[in-house]
Amino acid sequence: MVFTDIPPGKELLPPELKKSVLTINNQSPFKQTFSLSIRTTTEAALRRTGGYSEIPDTEWIFFLDPSRKEFRKIREITINARERKDIAIGIMIPDKAEYYGKNYEAIIRIAGKPGGGRIIGLALNPRIRISTLRKVKSKKGKVKSKKANIEPQNIE
Repeated sequence: MVFTDIPPGKELLPPELKKSVLTINNQSPFKQTFSLSIRTTTEAALRRTGGYSEIPDTEWIFFLDPSRKEFRKIREITINARERKDIAIGIMIPDKAEYYGKNYEAIIRIAGKPGGGRIIGLALNPRIRISTLRKVKSKKGKVKSKKANIEPQNIE
C-alpha cells in the first residue's frame, strides 16, 4: 500500500484516505481470529525499500472496522469459516516540522491466531509506504504545504 501527500497533523480515515481497505479472506473450514499490528521494518527483520525511512512511531497507523457506522480502532478481527471481511487503514502523523517531506515505510502484520484445533497460525507482512507533504515558505514568509516529490521507482 502506498499513500502519498499525507498532511501531518490531520487524522485521515476512509473515504478521504483512498485505497485504504484490505480484505482478509478466511479460507479455512474454521472460524478464525486474526491479530492486526504495525511493525517497523527492523522489528519484522525486513530490509527497507530505497528512499524510505523507518516509521518513527507505529501508532501513527491504525486499523478500523469499516462495517460499523462510526469507525472504531481494532487490533483483531474474527472471520467465520470461508468468509471474508474488510479492514480499513487510518493514518495520523503529528504536526511537527521534522515529519514534513518524509518517506516512511512500515509493515502491516496480519496473523492468524492459533485455536479451534489449530496449533499454528500463519502471518502476512505487506508493506505500507507513506510520503508526507513538504512544508515550504512563500515569498511573503507564510508557511504552506506542498505535495511531496516522489521518485518514480518508489511507487508501485
